[in-house]
Formats: sequence, C-alpha cells, structure tokens
Amino acid sequence: MTEHVYDNFHFAADYPLAPLEDDCKLLGALLDDCLKIEVGDELFHKVERIRSLAQCASDLSKKHDVEAAKFLAQKMADELKAMPIDEAMPICRACGHYLNLTSIAETHHSVRTTRIPGMNSKNFDEVFGTLIAQGISPEELFESVCKQRVEIVLTAHPTQVNRRTLQYKHSRIAALLAQHDRSDHTHDEKESTIEELVREITALWQTDELRRQKPSALDEARGGLHIVEQSLWAAVPAYMRKLNAALKKHTGRELPIGTCPLTFGSWMGGDRDGNPNVTAQVTHNVACLARWMAADLYLREVDVLRFELSMSHASDQLWSLANAISHQTHSSERRGAAPSTQAATAPGAVTRHSSGGSKVSSPTGPEALKMLADYQQTVRRPNSQPAMTSTRSQVLSQRIVAMKPSKQSQSGSQRPVEGLAIPSIGPFVNGSDGNLQEVGSPPSNIQWTPPGAAQHKGSAFAAFAGSTQGLPPNSSQTDLLAHVAGSGLDLSELARAPTHAQPVPRVDSQGKILSADALKMRGMHAAQYHKTSIDTMLHSRHAGATPYRTVLGNVRQKLLNTRKRMEDTLAGVAHDDDDEEWYDSAEALAQPLLACYWSLWECGGGIVAEGRLLDLIRRLYCFGISLLKMDVRQESSRHTDTLDSITRYLDLGSYAEWDEDKRIEFLTAELEGKRPLIPAAMPMTNDVREVISTFQTAAELGPQSLGAYVISMAHTASDVLAVELLQKEALLTVGNTRFVSSKSAAQLNMVAPVEASANAGASMHGHVPATVHGSRAGALHAATSDASINSGDSDQSGGGKGIMSAVMSRITGGEKAENGKDSGAAGSNGAEAKPTDAAEPQELKEKKGVPELQASLPPVATRPDKGKGGSNGPTPKGTPQSTPRGLASSWGQANPMTPKGGVSATVKTALQDMKQAGKQSSGVGAWKVSQRVAPLFETLEDLDNAGKVMRHLFSVRWYREQLRRVYGDHQEVMLGYSDSGKDAGRAAAAWALYRCQEELVQVCKEFDVSLTLFHGRGGTVGRGGGPMYLAIQSQPPGSVQGTLRITEQGEMIQAKFGLVAVAERQLETYSTAVLLATESPPKPPRSQKWRELMDELSKISCEDYRNVVFRHPHFISYFRKVTPEEELGGLNIGSRPARRKKGGGVETLRAIPWIFAWTQNRMALPSWLGLGEGLKQLYGQGHKAEMQQMYQEWPFFQSTMDLIEMILSKCDMRIAAMYDHQLAETEEEKALGVVLRGKYEETVKAVLELTGHHRLNQNNEMLRHLIDMRNPYIDPVNVLQVEILKRLRNDPEDQGLRDALLVTINGIASGMRNTG
Repeated sequence: MTEHVYDNFHFAADYPLAPLEDDCKLLGALLDDCLKIEVGDELFHKVERIRSLAQCASDLSKKHDVEAAKFLAQKMADELKAMPIDEAMPICRACGHYLNLTSIAETHHSVRTTRIPGMNSKNFDEVFGTLIAQGISPEELFESVCKQRVEIVLTAHPTQVNRRTLQYKHSRIAALLAQHDRSDHTHDEKESTIEELVREITALWQTDELRRQKPSALDEARGGLHIVEQSLWAAVPAYMRKLNAALKKHTGRELPIGTCPLTFGSWMGGDRDGNPNVTAQVTHNVACLARWMAADLYLREVDVLRFELSMSHASDQLWSLANAISHQTHSSERRGAAPSTQAATAPGAVTRHSSGGSKVSSPTGPEALKMLADYQQTVRRPNSQPAMTSTRSQVLSQRIVAMKPSKQSQSGSQRPVEGLAIPSIGPFVNGSDGNLQEVGSPPSNIQWTPPGAAQHKGSAFAAFAGSTQGLPPNSSQTDLLAHVAGSGLDLSELARAPTHAQPVPRVDSQGKILSADALKMRGMHAAQYHKTSIDTMLHSRHAGATPYRTVLGNVRQKLLNTRKRMEDTLAGVAHDDDDEEWYDSAEALAQPLLACYWSLWECGGGIVAEGRLLDLIRRLYCFGISLLKMDVRQESSRHTDTLDSITRYLDLGSYAEWDEDKRIEFLTAELEGKRPLIPAAMPMTNDVREVISTFQTAAELGPQSLGAYVISMAHTASDVLAVELLQKEALLTVGNTRFVSSKSAAQLNMVAPVEASANAGASMHGHVPATVHGSRAGALHAATSDASINSGDSDQSGGGKGIMSAVMSRITGGEKAENGKDSGAAGSNGAEAKPTDAAEPQELKEKKGVPELQASLPPVATRPDKGKGGSNGPTPKGTPQSTPRGLASSWGQANPMTPKGGVSATVKTALQDMKQAGKQSSGVGAWKVSQRVAPLFETLEDLDNAGKVMRHLFSVRWYREQLRRVYGDHQEVMLGYSDSGKDAGRAAAAWALYRCQEELVQVCKEFDVSLTLFHGRGGTVGRGGGPMYLAIQSQPPGSVQGTLRITEQGEMIQAKFGLVAVAERQLETYSTAVLLATESPPKPPRSQKWRELMDELSKISCEDYRNVVFRHPHFISYFRKVTPEEELGGLNIGSRPARRKKGGGVETLRAIPWIFAWTQNRMALPSWLGLGEGLKQLYGQGHKAEMQQMYQEWPFFQSTMDLIEMILSKCDMRIAAMYDHQLAETEEEKALGVVLRGKYEETVKAVLELTGHHRLNQNNEMLRHLIDMRNPYIDPVNVLQVEILKRLRNDPEDQGLRDALLVTINGIASGMRNTG
C-alpha cells in the first residue's frame, strides 16, 4: 500500500479495522454484481475460483506451509495460462478494480479515523500544546507559525497510471462512501446511496483504463491545475481555519490575514530536463492556462460574494471606491465606452501596462461637485499623523489578539496595521527601509497613511491636498470646486488616484489612529447601532445603494477581462493598449477584497467578513494569480553547450573545454561587463536556440508566474553563474516586455510607492513591478559603443522615467506621453515608429524621493561599469519578437526595428538619454528580478561535493553581491533523492543526503546566508519516498528553519490531495512536521562513532549495490528480461522519454522507470540492495549492539531502517522467482536471480536483528493486515503478466497482447500503490 496511507497508520496501534473491512466487502459485493451482468455467470465463476486459489495460497504461505502454498499457486497459474486471452483479461481487469476499490476504502477510512477522539495525532492542537509544554512561549510559537514557509511542488513525473477520468470516478465513490456513513440518513436515503455506488462502479467497469495517446506537457499541466480545482481550492481555507483556531487557543492571537504558511508550485510545463516536448512555447502556454484557471476560480467566488454582501452600510473608503467606480462607469458610458472597462483604479484596479493611461476627461460642474463630496471627508483629514507602517515581522504579529482592545489601543497609541503577504520562497531584495522584501509576491505590508505623507508626493492626491490646505475647514463644496478650477488641477487624476481606495487610518475623537483591534471593537459597537438606530434604519446615507456589489462587480469585470485575455493569448489574438483592464498582479486583486473585508468589520459585519470573503483572501495569498508558480528545470550540460557555441563563435575558445577557474573568470567578467554577449549574426543550433528562447520566455513571465530555475545535474559553481549570465542576457533582450511604463504613480492609477511599497499593481515590495502580461516591445539589438548603460548608485535627483521604458519607447514609438496623449504608436506588425520625447515633468521628478524614484524605474539590463560595448545577438528563430500586450507571441517574426548594417538612431539616442537620466539606486537593474537559481545535486559524488561547490560559489565576489542585493542573502539548494538512490543504493544515498544537508547548513552559516532546502523526493522508498512526517522529523538539526520545499508527484498527488478531507489533513501534517523540526529539532548522532559506523555502512552497501547494478556482466540483460522495463513506454503515462539519452544502461535510464520496473515483479531491488551486506559485515565486526542503540535513539537511522523494513514486507520472492524462471533466458541470468533472492533473505534477517522484531512490520500490525488484504488480488495479475510478456516477446506486433500487458501493469501498480 502507499506510503501516504502508511503515514496515517504508523502511529495507530489501536486502529479500528472493522469499518474498513465492511467498506471493502460492500464495494467488492457491488463489483461482483456488476461482473455477473457485464461478463456473465460462467466467467464470473472463473474469477471467483482464481481469487479463491490465490487467497488460499497466500494464507498458507503466511502460515509457513510452503509446499501447500506452492501447489495452490501453481494450480492457479496453470488455469490462468490455459485461458484464452479474451477470458483472462476480464479476470485481470476485475482484480485491478478490486484493488482500486480497496484503495478507495482505505483512503476513506483514514479520513474517518481522524474524527475519532485520540486517533488524529500530529494535528495543530496537539502539536501546539506539546511545544508550549516543552517551554516554547506563546509569542515564540505565534512568530514561528507566521514565519513558516512550506511550498509543495507538484511535478509531472510519469508515475500516475490511472487516467484522470478514473481518478474522478474514484473520488466520486469515496464521496458516496462518506455519505453512506451518515447515521442520520433514512433507509431510503441509504438505498439511494447504494444505487449511486452501483452506477459509479458500473461506469468504472465500462471505462477504458488505458491511455490511448501519450499526454502532452500541456495535458500534464491541466492535470496539476485539476488537483487545485478538485480539492486544494476547498482544502486550503479549511486548513487555514484549523490553524487559526489552534493558534488562537494556544497563543490568544489569530493568524494574520496576510500570512499563509503553505503554498504550491509546479514543474508541469517548466521541467524540460531531458524532455524535448517541453519548449519555450509550452512554458508560455502553461502560464497562460494557469492564469485563466486562476481567474476562473476567483470569478466563481466573486459571483457568490456579490449575492452574499448585499448590505448597504460601508466604510467611507469603500463608499469612495464604489462612487469612483460608478463615476468612471458613467463617464465611460457617456463616451460610448463599455461599462467597467475604464473603471477608476482603486484598490484592485489594474494599471495599464503600456505607457498610455486611461483617457478620462476632467469632470466639471455637478459631476465635479459630487466627486469632491465623495473625497472631501477622506482628503480633509489632519496630515500630521505619521504613517502607519507594518514591517514583515509586525504583519506576522498583527490581526486581532482578542475581541477586547488592549490598553495601548484604548490610549490611542499606534499599532501596525496588518498587510498583505503571499508567502513564497524568495528571491528577496533589500527594501529602502532595510527590511527584506520578496520578489514576485504581493507586498508584505499595506501602508495606511493620511494625506500629505511623503509617499504621496507628486501624485494628484497630494496636489489636491496641498492646494486646499489654505481653505477654511468649513469650506463648501462650491468653494472647493472654484478653488480647484482656478488651480488648474485635473480632477480626473484625482478620480484615478488610489487614495480613496487605500485604507486611510481611522482616528478617534482626539485624532489618534485606531488600531486594528480597536477598529474591530468599534465595528461591533457599530453593529449594535445599526440594529437600534431609527435614524439609520429610516434614513440611509445611500438609499438603495449596494457598495460591496459595486466594488465586486468591478472586480468581476476585470476577472472576466483577465480570463478573456488569456483565451485570446492562447489563440494568438493581438491586444492593443486600449483593451479592457485586467488583473496582472495578485496585489491588484487583493486590495478591493481587503477594502471590503475591513469595511465589513468597521460597520459591524465582522462575522460576515470572516466567512467566504476571508476564505477568498486566504486563497489569494496561497495561490496568487497563477495558482501554481512554475519552476523551470534544465540540465547543466545544455547551458554549457549554449555558452560553448557562443565562445566558439566569438573566437574566445571552447567554454566546454575550459577548466573551472577559467569558466568562473569568463562568467564573472561578462556579468560585470558592459556589453551584451550574444552577437546579432550568430548562427544557432536548435538546442541552443531553445535554451535561449526558454530564458527569454522566463524573463517575460516574471516572478508572478515563475518560481525557481533548477539546474539538474549541477556539478560546479560555474553551473550557477552560467544560468545567471543567460538570465541577464535574456532580460536585456526582452527589454520592456514585463514592466509597466514609467509614468508617475497617479498617472498609472497606482499608490505612490514608498519605502517597502504597499501599492496595488505598481511595485512589489519597494522594487520593480513584475508585470507579466505586458506588451512585447521587440528584442533590443543594439551596439553600445557610444553609450553605456549604468547601474551605479542612485542620484536622488535622477529622472523618474523608467530607463528601459525610455529605450523601448524610443525604439517603438508605441508608448504614450506622460500627459496621456498619443505619441504615435507602432503596432506589433512592425509599422514605422514615431518617437516622441515624453519625459516626466521636472517638477514631478523633483518631488520624488529616492524610494519613489526607485519603484518607478523598470528594471534594465545594465552593466555596472562603463566602456565600449559589443553587439547584442539576434533573437533566434522561433522566439517572440514583437507582440501585442499579453502573453501571445508572434513566433518567428523578424525584428522590424533594427536596420541592416547597424543600430537605429533612435536606439542610440535612447541609450544616450538613459545615460543622462541619472544613476539608479544600487542594484536596480533587469536582473534585480532574476529568477532565483537552485542547483540540484543528484549523484552520490555531487552530494559529497555540494558543500565545496556552494563555498566556492559564495566566494565569487559578483555572486555574493548578487545574493545580497537581489536574493536577500537567501539561497535555495535542491537535493535529488531519485538519482542518488539509483547511483548508490538507498542506504548509501540516505546517509549522503544527511551529510550533505549538514555541510550546506554549515557553509551558509559561514557566509551569513539563509538556506532553503528543496527535497526532490519520489513516491517510493527507492526514490526517497515514505511517510512525510517521519521524513521531515528525521532531517539534520538546523536544516529545517521554518522553510521547506518538497516535490510531490504522480500517484502520490492523487493519493495525498485527491480528496478535500485528505488534502486538508496532509497540509496540516506538513505544517506541524516543519514546526516541530524547527522548534524541537531531532537529535543528531550521539557520538562520532555513530558517524563512523554510518560511513562504513554506506561504503559497504554502496560497493555491494554497484557490484551488482553497474559491474555484473549479466545484470542489464537480466533486468530487461525479468521486468517489463522496455514495455513501460506503451503506458502513455508521461510526456517525457524514459531515458535521458538513447541507448546505454542503467546510467541513462531515468529513476522512475528504474523503480517502476522492479515494483512490477515484486522484488523492489533498488530499495534494499546493499543494506544487508553492510549490516552483516558490521555485525561481524562486533558493532551489532551499537547499531541497535543507534536504531533506538537516532531518528534519522530509525526512520531509514523502518522505511526499508516496510518495503521489504511488500516484496514477494515467490513472485520474483516466477519471473526469473519464466522470463530469464540464460543460465547466468537465472543464477543472478538466485543470488539476488539470497541477498533479500540476508537483508530481512539483518534488519530484524537490528530492530529486534520477530517478523517484518511487527511494530505496525495494521499495515501488515492491509498488505495481506491486497496480495490475493495482485498475485493473479502477476501470473498473467508473465504469460503475456512471454507471448508478446515472441510476437511484438500483437496489439491485443500489448493492451493486455498494459492492463496488468496498471493492476499491479494499483495493488502495490507504488509506481515510481
């Protein structure tokens, strides 16, 4: 059975099995009834006979009656072999369905037992109580929970044999089992449930189990997104509510709104390591698909909220926002525009990502009076109050402590107001306030500031507030209008200014700012007032108005626009700058939702705010606008080949032949240099072109859609620097694709950024905006011999015009002037540009401070020093050159902007203007928002050298500075469990991984770098799988400091997250395990002797493993004969090939088919081979007692041995011997099989001596029982598989036999609950 279920059963000594057995009998009986109808009584009786023989043989084998068991097993095999294939296949399918139904019953029962008092161990309540009992203070516990960042990365690894259609039906059956459990159902209702089960099981039988076509990478991505929609979408809010309740119970404080300890990532569409089917276009399309799905899911929630939030009482800020939306809609209607598409931007309004803005005429007369009335109360507030800021640590401790205000809040002293923080694993940047800010996530704080504060300088809001300061406090609206008309202010800018949307702090009667707690208390009093005040009931301020519906209606329209834009993008439809507003960032969507949330609290609707609306906000923090942030993964050799082709073309030599020192020297010089690296005329192979295209696509998508760039098979420090250089070149080439134009915040309808900016849609955490779906402005192919691009220290009087925006504006002429007028647009078809000088007004530049200026500057591909440059290379064929806004691409277009034989004058002029525009603040450049780079150490040798490699990398001056400026002194390192196990065996790999983590922790401490370890674990023990709780709890001390990334793949995704209740439980397990590993880390080895014993055990086991797998002359032929390895490709379960390279032996075979093949013949060789020899030799040296003590006291060693013991119990050497006897062709191959089975017996004996058990899994009888329930159904399928393999290898063209084999593979995989 699967390790996921084992995770739940491991601690259940008194696990009640009767309900599970009842469910299995019920589902089995219903399947029997179905079979009688579908295949007839005669064939059904044959199914029953085969099942009975298998059951009896299994029972006798357990009772050690070997001869009787062998006789019955042989009789069963003879009867199956004598059957025609047409009769044997229904029997095989029936066994497979019995096993699947048993799995469904087990999963359902694991959920059922969590509701039994005392059975749900490892839950929040229990773990929090344990930690507090150990001496952790409530404040420390609260801080640790809020700082936790766990990311579960769903991969596309091909280990899920069941079609998605079958997975859906299995989920439906599980739901019906839950319904059948209900004690309040009447007899008729229970009968109705049984009828539904019959229908589902019948449909299951009549559905083809086989995939008839190989899935594409896009199909795999749809599967990952389907899991979000199917279960995670509902599980995350439930998980957050449980966490919040436990936190409030044990610390007295609720979880801050902006805190989500757990997020999700994906490799689907981004993992191109050895998979030629994942191209740059596929990555681009998957990003669009994820955005579409996110918009669709949010849209459904907003539709429900619009009906739910029907109340008319709202805060002043929300009324202002609703009125602004109404005014803008009416203005658009009068101009003949569609409603909602030109809505004024408030919290949640999406900025136009061209240099043009909304053309909104300044209102006059009654309209202006009404607008002033709406804003008067907000604007005419005392501006002497200091800004209410909240740093990340303050955000983590905010929300409401209790419904009773503290003394501080009663006295009016300020407290930080909670903000918005979608957790992510970096990269980080240093904000202007000195705090670390994350790239690609919504801001970690929301600034609530009164008018007149520094961040409003240069905005229409500040201009209006300043111009009216001289007026008497009781000035009429007419006086205000007359004053504004005389001052020349444009009220349309005020309408689009974000101040009315930005939450303005509430003050008490003395003008002191109210804390969030006090605000909620006031809201509770307001609720009572609304219920009792006759004046309020009879005279509503806005009769018949529904401000929440107005605001959410605007949100809905933008979500519709977003969804439509993604559809058009995937269809290749062009977009222009006048398209509807849409959501391009998570913070833009979050602000109107937060405005509604706090408005409800302020007006007495807090209980409503804590319902569906809070759930939606929590989802936004968890999933963002792309649901699953996509990692990009590529093998290091592909980067080496790309750089080698470049250096050869430039006559610099062969990069591939250089030693490490020379590579570092070259890469560092290029990273510090002034000129682009790739020449314009350089010819490229398809492989090189694809690598460069991938980097360009990643640069366009940006951190809103992407996670880490993972370098598989990383060996040296230069592997990381190579990716940094290629990223830099891509960001330079992409240019303005990702970034908003450099207009002032007011013109862009954005909150003016300040310090660690909290605006919506403008800048992320005080640095560059990451606009993903902006217009592609064309590749920048420019010689920079007479102009240098400087990224030195910032000059505070520097211009506010974004540098790269200025360049691309000069090139394309497609940007609009800062005053909102057209400057002549060049379409995406390459029409001639009409450049204009649209510099920012000087007075606005002067008003901007350094933080504001930094945030308004888009990143630029810059070089830190000056000098003559070279020429930038061409964008390869097949790379997007110039496309309209959106992710749509015009592939293969020629660049219409660069003339033959040289650089256009507009480019040179723009570069010269950039030089005069002022220096940027340190580190602000195109690579400021680089994708974080994570080296992946996989083989045993690489794991042993990982510490040296990272020490060397941190010693490179350029990278250490890059790490500080761009990534916030944060490094992510991925560890490969699969390939290390295939390379050295499970025991040796486990110890190498442990030592590697210890060394990486030490190296990062030396260089003062924070470390996140990314664990690339598979589903099986052979690939690092097993109960997640035990795995996390056995990590080296200090390796889990509240952060963790980990992969989930294949059948484990469905097993762990396929049902809402199971997913919720798994998320809780992740959080509690990481929390315990952080606050109460596991014990290290007690003495140096234990380490020495592990070193010796690892050395002996690795040598024994490699002697068999890599050095035995007949092993490869034996492996291919006695397993269906060569036939696995026909399963169509993944888009990538089974081998990294054609031909070769085990070294070129991927770890998944390597494990999958050995699972089929029930030997599971990679999971245990080598361990028995190591233990036997150490016992012979007199270390048995010491090792037994290690097992009892060292969590790492105990969990490793327990997992291997568990996999040994799932092996069956009777079945493995049958494969050997029937399929091995030579005597040498059969002799090798005898040796391996002997090694298995030695391993079992050695493990039992170590653990002190009399039989395998003695400490988990429930697991033994569950395995025994499955074996009688798996055995007949194995017999059929052997017979079919014999026939198929004699007649490889027989499609019927091939289909039959695939059915047996599916059946065994279902029974073992493991594939790869």
